[in-house]
Amino acid sequence: MKLWRAIAGGVCVGVLACAPAARAASAPVALVPFAFAGRIVDYAHIAYDENAAVEVRVKNLSGELLAKTLTQTRGFTSCNYVVTLPVMSRAVAGTAVVGEKVVFEFVDPDGKIYAGLVAEEDAIVGNPGETKTLNIVLASDADKDGVADEYLESIEYWMWQRGIDGPYDAQADYDGDGQSNYAEYIAGTNPCDATDRFSVRQMACEEGIEDYVKLRVPVVQGRSYSVAAADSLAKSVWRLIPFAEDPSKPPESTYLNTGPAEVGYRTIFVKKDGPQHFYKVKVE
Repeated sequence: MKLWRAIAGGVCVGVLACAPAARAASAPVALVPFAFAGRIVDYAHIAYDENAAVEVRVKNLSGELLAKTLTQTRGFTSCNYVVTLPVMSRAVAGTAVVGEKVVFEFVDPDGKIYAGLVAEEDAIVGNPGETKTLNIVLASDADKDGVADEYLESIEYWMWQRGIDGPYDAQADYDGDGQSNYAEYIAGTNPCDATDRFSVRQMACEEGIEDYVKLRVPVVQGRSYSVAAADSLAKSVWRLIPFAEDPSKPPESTYLNTGPAEVGYRTIFVKKDGPQHFYKVKVE
């Protein structure tokens, strides 16, 4: 029994009332997990894989580990990691809730720990079942131009050879090959050598496999390559298409991921599905 007192017109009125029985707090409900995924690369933009794995740790603001994973090669995507967080309807130890801020740690193959590489606004748990893309460079970037400071140190000799004084300009084209210095950083080519540039070296149809287009592509270590097609350049509606490295097999790969030491050329085959097509190859 509780005694409730009310003031009405200056008169104190005492009211006896029975308080309802306290309801048991509803039990937390497990929701569909939320995931962060993306591509983790070193200062030279070379992606890590299972042979030189990076451990990804996700913690809450109290320092409790919520989930962790290792980088690995994934043939159907350019991502080399996916870390999945268990999500509950309300706070429960070891799980996350929608809207919660988390923190990331990345441990490279040498055991060095990187923290603070993910901005607070990007490290928020989203709706159950969603995946948020986070691409990470395990390096410093003092001027925030998207190019690692350690990479700039590695190309100082190339710049010196061409008589180029600093500071490095990511948007310039030092070798005049039509590709910006930043594009060459992503592609893994030499920004001071016009003969070293990313381009499709061969596109042809061969006898016996007329239903396919053969593409010969220069590949660089730790990159990911994909092919897009369009029916018209005027509309510029590009769609990602699967390809095969063996024309005797149906196209099933979407991304060609190279290993940390791979350099050279790779040949892929894309299947025609119309009278006219335009193709482009993307590197990341």
